[in-house]
Amino acid sequence: MRKVVSVLIGVCMMQFVAQCRPYTAQAAELTRLANGLQVLVEEDHRFPLTAMRLYVHAGSAYETAEEAGISHILEHMVFKGTETRGPGEMAQAIEGVGGSLNAGTSFDQTMYKVDVPAEHWELGLSVLQDMAFGLQIDPEQLEQEKAVILAELERNEDNPDRLLFQELQPLVWPETSYARPIIGFRETVRNITAADIQAYTQRLYQPQSMLLVVCGHVETEAVLDKAEALFGKAANDRRYAPPQPWELDECCQDPLVTTGHGPWKKVYVSIGLPTPGFRAEEEAGLEVLAHLLGGDQTSLLYRTFKYEQQLVDEIAVAPVLLERGGMLYIRAQLDPDKLEPFWGELTTTLSRLSADQFSKQELDRAKLNLEDDLFQAKETLGGLASKLGHFQFYGSGPEEEHAYLFQLRHVDKGLLQKLLDAYVNPARMRSHVLLPDEVPLDGQDLAALVRQHWDKEKKTAESARAGGTKDLPDGRQIIEYGQGRRLVLLPDATLPYTAVTVTWPGGDAMLQQEQAGLAALAARALTRGTQQFDMAQFHEFLGDRAASVGARAGRQEFTLQAKFPTKFSEAMLEVVGDVITEPAWREEEIQRAQQDQVASIVEQQDQPLGLVSREMFPFLFTTFPYNTYHLGTREQVQQYRPHALRAYWQRQSAQPWIMTVCGRYDPEAVKQLASRLAQTPVRQTQAVTGDLVWSEKQDLELVMEDRNQAHLLVVFPVPGIAEDDHAGLSLLRKALAGQGGILFRELRDKQGLGYSVTSLLWQVQQGGFLGFYIGTDPDKRDQALQGFREIVRELRTTPLPEAELKRAQNLLQGDYYRSHQSLMSRSGEAADMLVQGLPVDFQQNRIEAAQRISGPELRDVARRFLDWDGAYTITVLPE
Repeated sequence: MRKVVSVLIGVCMMQFVAQCRPYTAQAAELTRLANGLQVLVEEDHRFPLTAMRLYVHAGSAYETAEEAGISHILEHMVFKGTETRGPGEMAQAIEGVGGSLNAGTSFDQTMYKVDVPAEHWELGLSVLQDMAFGLQIDPEQLEQEKAVILAELERNEDNPDRLLFQELQPLVWPETSYARPIIGFRETVRNITAADIQAYTQRLYQPQSMLLVVCGHVETEAVLDKAEALFGKAANDRRYAPPQPWELDECCQDPLVTTGHGPWKKVYVSIGLPTPGFRAEEEAGLEVLAHLLGGDQTSLLYRTFKYEQQLVDEIAVAPVLLERGGMLYIRAQLDPDKLEPFWGELTTTLSRLSADQFSKQELDRAKLNLEDDLFQAKETLGGLASKLGHFQFYGSGPEEEHAYLFQLRHVDKGLLQKLLDAYVNPARMRSHVLLPDEVPLDGQDLAALVRQHWDKEKKTAESARAGGTKDLPDGRQIIEYGQGRRLVLLPDATLPYTAVTVTWPGGDAMLQQEQAGLAALAARALTRGTQQFDMAQFHEFLGDRAASVGARAGRQEFTLQAKFPTKFSEAMLEVVGDVITEPAWREEEIQRAQQDQVASIVEQQDQPLGLVSREMFPFLFTTFPYNTYHLGTREQVQQYRPHALRAYWQRQSAQPWIMTVCGRYDPEAVKQLASRLAQTPVRQTQAVTGDLVWSEKQDLELVMEDRNQAHLLVVFPVPGIAEDDHAGLSLLRKALAGQGGILFRELRDKQGLGYSVTSLLWQVQQGGFLGFYIGTDPDKRDQALQGFREIVRELRTTPLPEAELKRAQNLLQGDYYRSHQSLMSRSGEAADMLVQGLPVDFQQNRIEAAQRISGPELRDVARRFLDWDGAYTITVLPE
């Protein structure tokens, strides 16, 4: 028997959300099976998709010290085979119908995720049941997967952000299970056996400690019947007691700062201020406080240290709220010579914090944006399932979400001051700082500066502070404004939001060879104010409307995008027009944009894949604009002055634009903006889009100091996106990619060569490439290359089996629709296609064409383009 409790789940619980909810969802049904496993189903028929999540109270916080990393190993091993499915078969089954399969381990949970086309939801439930209760471990495969996890661990140590947080954990949560990294340690990972995993699973994988969430195009009763059949027979053999929060009072008596020196070019700062977790009554207040301090570009620390004092490249504050405890997490990136002044100013600023510093407008803005984040998380079915699951798994379901929103709306200055007094003081400060080898400071030096600058008793208030129209299916329209300028209307009344994309041909192609980086700099500086607003006012304007505006430059195009609640359309459409026609180009903002771009260039050199991304195009191609550094060099970026950006934008904005609008909108208001943009005449200056000429040199070897892994990218030249082979190449890439794909199966599952292995496809009109990537141990570099070579040989000689071909076809279709659920993605795709001279439905048409490709035809595509002798290889090696 199952006890059914019907509850209303969703964003209609509060007045704000009730005004915004655009679709009528079925009442979600919460069911507790006889064995205690909870099943939560919400019918949502917006898309022909179903999203499923299985939550288990089994994360790293549930491990003993000797078991550190076992939850993560278990998450890996479920993909290596179960009692009913062999290695890789779960991924093959799900991807074979066009779905996706994944899992994630955190401190307090392990979550298994399946997204499938709606007609295959029963397969998804079957796979989730298998993952939770059908574990079967082959000792040899376990050893192979542990090697993969050790490679992942080394990869994390090469990433300054991950290393920074990992080193901060034991400072903030000493002598607790939160002090250990989720992935574990080398010694514990090596020592864990199959018997250990079986014992761990038997202890924690109890039905009573699990929650199954199903959202999408399903019928509730059918799901509940299937869940009963699949999960109802599992039994509990012990009681589950929810963990209790940890006491914080005695953990922090004095500021504690540690440092780690390494081959970094930047300084990376982390600061943790211990707090209660997300079950505490202060949860909403802590989130508001974090947003006010460092949640966006209007926040206090961002404006002070990034905008006004220009001491940092990045600074942000986030609430890390867990089941048993939490922290306010401050993270900054800056140049080494700015560390001491930044450190002193930061501690002084924190010491003087007062709730009176924040205006009512700032407080209302923070609460609006947090409420908006909760609402927008439910835009996709996967986001909806995860959000519903969180509130049910860690709380009381809809009541928990309702209580959170109620608390959020009632956060006031009194509560903020209480939180500042309780948690923001020098005795609670824990910090870890990553420093370049040549910087002589240590933790004791920095702790002394904290004591010097941070005097809690000195807190004081501060003032911070028109043409033809073409009708398309589904109500879509294309309206011509002459000279290649077009407005595309894509109605979708699901959500009360509007997404706008304006794209011009150009980007780097509008430049000369010696102007590399100028287009990217223009994109950074364009949205830093208008003639009416300076940067601070501009971001306050956006924050007050829960809106976003951003720009980006590519090799062949320049794009501006905006998204906002539809109720703010009048003001937002006007400001979009102002950004395009009346940009400010203030010298001080250009200097800040230059600092950001130089910081990005330097940051690329700290990341192996960032280095590959930077060096790839100049290595592969000899013709402009592909043979330059998209971000330019430090020297190039620093030389640009306002007149250079104005001249560039005069040429760029006078190119024929494509404007696409997706969501809810007033057609007349949108047409008014299009007419305003059309007043600028199209100039005859044409973007440079010559042929792609490949380099004669076919091998590039890069070296990074003090790293663990090697990174290999093998690139095969292919034709342009408009050529007939685009569908076949897209299909070939899907056959290679994914957990059930050829690369993953052959190189990771069978040979254990690396944690990350995938394929990529890049195409423009003039040409493109198909790439194979793997991150591996340096000693396995040759074996990995040989593995790539053997896969190429097999693809050129043997047609794909029907099941693998069907998997690739379904995955191509499924991935497309999953990635185009959001308004912005659909708006951006339409503009991107049209600016390249392609139909709006180009990608959908090519996906349909791919469904008709046979195995022999795909083999012929491989024969034409997977030519090993013509391949290019990029290698990053540790020194």
